[in-house]
Amino acid sequence: SILGAAQIDKYGNINSVKINDLYLIGAGGAGDAINSSETVVVVKQSRERFLEEVPFITCPGQKVKMLVTNLAVFEKRGEEFILTKYLAGPGFSTQEARIRKIKENCGWDLKVAETVEEIVPPTAEELAILRSLDPQGFFIGK
Repeated sequence: SILGAAQIDKYGNINSVKINDLYLIGAGGAGDAINSSETVVVVKQSRERFLEEVPFITCPGQKVKMLVTNLAVFEKRGEEFILTKYLAGPGFSTQEARIRKIKENCGWDLKVAETVEEIVPPTAEELAILRSLDPQGFFIGK
């Protein structure tokens, strides 16, 4: 299954229901979807969302195998996520600078794979296909 989350921790535990005293919309079908054989979580990365430990567990992280963000891809090795791929982007002259930015937006001591792969931006043809699947921009934006 593929899930979103308000917060996630280094073990893959998801919080989509409560932040401080604020209750969000709810878990929806996440409680059922987490029971698939493998789960991928998609989250916009920031220190506020990537926590050492989430304060409230909506879904336990045992079956979360991959975490995809606007900055990078993390795979679970053992019990914790490690950085395995990063998205190429403007403003970063080196891989080290990009990894430093990813670490700055992570609330735990992020482990980095021995070899980290750069993900190249999509081609014009790939973007056209994505935009044709979401013409109103609900998922990929305008």
